[in-house]
Amino acid sequence: LESQLVVADLVAASDPNEQESIINRLSNLKANYARARLYWKSRRDELDPGLTDLVMVQAHNTALKFYTIVEDHLIPAVLQNDRPAVMSEYQAARAAFLEHQTEVEKLLLKNLEVENANVSWAKARIQQIGIGIAVALAMGMLLMLALGLLLRNSITQPLSVALKIANKIAAGDFDVQAATPFN
Repeated sequence: LESQLVVADLVAASDPNEQESIINRLSNLKANYARARLYWKSRRDELDPGLTDLVMVQAHNTALKFYTIVEDHLIPAVLQNDRPAVMSEYQAARAAFLEHQTEVEKLLLKNLEVENANVSWAKARIQQIGIGIAVALAMGMLLMLALGLLLRNSITQPLSVALKIANKIAAGDFDVQAATPFN
């Protein structure tokens, strides 16, 4: 988008110094585009195949078409002050930009589609993990309950037997013995 706006500035500029400054700005924008393309090219394997085609081929081809028209036709026409040619090439560059914009919109829609699929997958995975955690917690609670009951019985059963023996001794029965030894 910025390149298209800068091209519009170039078409409107009449001062040669201003034109040169705008041409340098366009050159910098194209260099930035080339760096961004190299970045995405280096990450090609990480992209969804549909996104890769849109980024590396379709959107790139329309961007190249735009920059080719600007560099090979529009800028020379501006430098020669050939207004009819400038306007004609500006229209051609604008048409190429609109093609590029269409490809970028396709890219954004495809990216949204991929992201929605990723979000759906993540939600399903989180739900699976949540169920797993809930099952593990429930099993842990049941295990703790069972261990608690065993521990309680291992403490209260001997105390209950000892209490019965103590009650018998208090009642005067001194021949009482514990049926099992206590640990």
